[in-house]
Amino acid sequence: MSQFSQYYLECRMLTNGVLAQTLTTAPATYYHFTNTVSADTAYNVLLNFTNADWSRTYAVQTIPGQNTFQVDAGYEIRRWDGWLGATAATNIPVVFNYTLRNSAGTIVPLANSSQTFYDSVTNYVPLVVYIFPYLYLEDFPSYMTASHTLDIQPAGQLDSVTKTYYLTVSLSHTNSPVTGQVIAANSQGTTTNELMHFDGKLYFGTIPTTLTGLGIPVPPVNLPVGAVIPTTLNGASGYVTSKSDHTYAGAGALSVNLNAAGDAFVTAGSVTLIGPSPDTDSTAKVGFQRGAVTLSPAGASSTVTATLPGGLGYRLSDISSQVLTPYVPFGSTSLNGSLVPSSDLIYLPGSSIYAAEESKPAWLVTDRIIWHISTGKFDLPSVGVQGIFVSDANYTTLQAVSNLLVDPPAMGDKRSNDKYWLALSGVTTSPTALPDSSSNALVTTEFSFGPGIFRTHFPYDVTVKWADIGKMRVQDDLITPSSSYLGGASKVGVSFTRDCPDCGGGGAGMATPVITITNNQFAFTRDGGLVALGTMGTFNLQWGYITNAHDYAQTAKAFTDAAFHMPGNFIRGDQNSLADEQGPTTILYSGFLASNVGVIERPLSAGYSAGLADYGGLNFRAVADNIHGAVSTIAGLTGIPWRLDYRSKYYVRYSGVTGIHEAVPGTFPTNLTLWGYAFTFTSYGLSYRDSQNRESVTDGAINLPAPAGFVQGFDNMTFSCLGAPATS
Repeated sequence: MSQFSQYYLECRMLTNGVLAQTLTTAPATYYHFTNTVSADTAYNVLLNFTNADWSRTYAVQTIPGQNTFQVDAGYEIRRWDGWLGATAATNIPVVFNYTLRNSAGTIVPLANSSQTFYDSVTNYVPLVVYIFPYLYLEDFPSYMTASHTLDIQPAGQLDSVTKTYYLTVSLSHTNSPVTGQVIAANSQGTTTNELMHFDGKLYFGTIPTTLTGLGIPVPPVNLPVGAVIPTTLNGASGYVTSKSDHTYAGAGALSVNLNAAGDAFVTAGSVTLIGPSPDTDSTAKVGFQRGAVTLSPAGASSTVTATLPGGLGYRLSDISSQVLTPYVPFGSTSLNGSLVPSSDLIYLPGSSIYAAEESKPAWLVTDRIIWHISTGKFDLPSVGVQGIFVSDANYTTLQAVSNLLVDPPAMGDKRSNDKYWLALSGVTTSPTALPDSSSNALVTTEFSFGPGIFRTHFPYDVTVKWADIGKMRVQDDLITPSSSYLGGASKVGVSFTRDCPDCGGGGAGMATPVITITNNQFAFTRDGGLVALGTMGTFNLQWGYITNAHDYAQTAKAFTDAAFHMPGNFIRGDQNSLADEQGPTTILYSGFLASNVGVIERPLSAGYSAGLADYGGLNFRAVADNIHGAVSTIAGLTGIPWRLDYRSKYYVRYSGVTGIHEAVPGTFPTNLTLWGYAFTFTSYGLSYRDSQNRESVTDGAINLPAPAGFVQGFDNMTFSCLGAPATS
């Protein structure tokens, strides 16, 4: 007999074969246990599924424990087993299989379509029965009611707006753990309901956040309005999807609209994010700090303070100090989904802004700072005087008090390689600053200059004068030499010592070769230095004056042109070939070729070792073999003639002569009598620094007469400043 059908008993009374009366019982349900063996392997259970009701009609895909809809399933369990033994409980595997369909009957795929529970059920129940006048112990089938919550998780996103859903559930159990016999019971179905299926995305304007909790009470299920279901979230929690360290919790009432795709949009209410402290971030290599971030139906907003790229800062209203701030405050700012400003920002304080970048000694005058978010570039539109030399006031003050100093004509005029900035007349291209890969400021602009004059620090005490306008084009913090110059250049003379005071020589004094600038311009180098090509009358380069001989240890003859180089006063970090703290060394000792300023020789580079560029001072070149003659004094023997080879190249400044001094093979006398000995020279070549011989490629031999009677060879012989053989 099936417990899912009802049965009744019909009784007919016949008299002599004739039906006299028929009586029936009321239909009833009977639970028929067919097992007759007490110790069989089956559980001998009968199930009856009584109800299936929706208990949670919302689900959020991103919230564990709330990512399913729920149905409460109630049922009855009866068991008659092992009646010859003691009563004992057994865990019975109860299986629910279910199918979700929309109102049109279409099956909705589920992550899981069945759930198994284990119910502890005794094999029978012994009861005491009273039949007057006796008590009897009788065994009855055990009976219990049970209920379980089914978690219904769609495999995809439900359309909550245009569709409703119902669940069909079938109940069964495994009746034998040995044979695996499964006995199906009956089925139940839920009502057809609106199910609110959130995909976990909660939008504040265009800002996506991810829900981690819905709060209490649960969102009410409302009828669709248009293409959404309006509902309310109370105490919701979550985080900004692209910034998981920015969270919100226990939010007040948020009115939201749930669309068919599962996205929820806040229409009223707001939250304040909980984030790092301080809340710093960066975009396009620009660092910035957020204030408290508010999410509302309009999106995200907060105050923002940007940090200018390294080396760039500003002052407001005055230039009385050189203390700068790199921080640019912006008021309430709209943010995008990454909590980065969503559009370019303008800082407009209502007063003059004096900005400066550490490698360019100029105040850049503007009234606003424009931050381009996508590129990280900052614009500083020029206004008013446009540009002011940072040290202008200092030099003006020094000149003003010069009469109070010990030596007014000399001490009031500070020698410095940056003093062409005193002639700064303006900025012809509004400055911009772009961060490099290390967030350092790369400035782009163009400075204009008027006529000017100053004396250099290196090479020492050189007067640089120009009578026309000039300009300096700066691109990404590097000067563009091809379009940067000072016009109307005057003659330049560089003084250098010809004596050897440390070697006992002296009396010749300083020499000052002067060149007339060929193209009438000083060209700027990449480092802010100046170079120029020029011509002069025939000039003999001499050094190492020997008092007793009234002659020089070395003479390079008949130069008619030279190149001037004044090292600059700044350098971009990636141009420094030495350690950071040696940046000034790189600036002062780098060589630039005046005829092609793009050729640069940095310290420790291969080009620097060759030394063929133009270095600080006045530079002379032999260019080709045999063009220039030379005369040497060795060991007191004067007037030794020879010819310079093409590698011979010199630069002079206050400290003396530096360069390569080398003979064309075969032009240096092979046999000389020095100190009474016969010297044979097979080669002759020297390098000098500040008139001191440092290295040599001078080779040969000395013939030592009797009683020694042998020939002594020598390699790489060096000489003193006065021409005396030194080491070999």
